[in-house]
Amino acid sequence: MKKMIDAYPEGFAGGLTNRKYVAITGVISETVKRDLRDLVIKGVLRKGDAEGRSTYYVFSDIDR
Repeated sequence: MKKMIDAYPEGFAGGLTNRKYVAITGVISETVKRDLRDLVIKGVLRKGDAEGRSTYYVFSDIDR
């Protein structure tokens, strides 16, 4: 989250993806899925317009 906040307002090119999360944190993909799902439920992040392997996440309130 700190890297996303530091990159605001430009943000990550293409938003935060599972792959970028793994690269930043070094955690396994199942942890990434659980963490991102939790952040979406809490309203911190929202899914971008892409689906499937192209899914990305952006801040909920900032990018609207």
